[in-house]
Amino acid sequence: EHGRVTWQEFHGILLHFCSSANSSVFHWLDMGAPAEKLLLGFPSYGRTYRLRTGATGLGAPTNGPADAGPYTRTAGFWAYYEVCDFISSASVGWIDEQRVPYATFGSAWVGYDDQRSFSSKVTKAPFSGKNLGGAHVWTLDMDDFGGSFCSAGSYPLINHLRMSMGEYSIYMSDSAGFPPKPTTTPAPTTTRDPIASFCHGRPDGLYPNPVDSTTYFQCFRGNTYKHHCQPGLIYWDSCKCCNWP
Repeated sequence: EHGRVTWQEFHGILLHFCSSANSSVFHWLDMGAPAEKLLLGFPSYGRTYRLRTGATGLGAPTNGPADAGPYTRTAGFWAYYEVCDFISSASVGWIDEQRVPYATFGSAWVGYDDQRSFSSKVTKAPFSGKNLGGAHVWTLDMDDFGGSFCSAGSYPLINHLRMSMGEYSIYMSDSAGFPPKPTTTPAPTTTRDPIASFCHGRPDGLYPNPVDSTTYFQCFRGNTYKHHCQPGLIYWDSCKCCNWP
């Protein structure tokens, strides 16, 4: 959509139509763009519309954008935490072909992304075999950063994406046939931690290394993986990120 609100209901990120993420990525690759420089975007917002009739499915006629959210205050556009507040009393649906959710309440309709659709984008988008550079989120502050709206902790979308991409990077590291990416600067590395028992019984997530603040552990399905912060940074458990000391 690139910030555009149309008068006919349209979901923001499609995976299979001609304007889909797949088609966009393959277009750039066909034009000669280096795969390692391409990032697939993940939105932390929803697009809203006001329904004109009782129809609620994809393609239903609309009268323009729905009312502005209480915090972003922009008609036709809600942050993910505003979407969470809305769907607590709305009817939620799923568009199989696009692998995305939508919700309706009264005449308001919102198309958005959640953890399930993020997972679909990671597994179905052309990461495998194309060696794309990774993913980016727009924006950090439109996720439920305080954990007050979605009942899923702080940054539920971004943390889920991080875990999903972690699973993908583990898969990639164990697969053959992918040449190493050229690099001129040291990059963070992901290796299996020899102390495999660290994650036994722990929920999936990120944890500080009690003996080395420049590294941290990722627990996934009972397995332990060690990540290294960039030189000069240490792991902060408060933000689940590497930061300055």
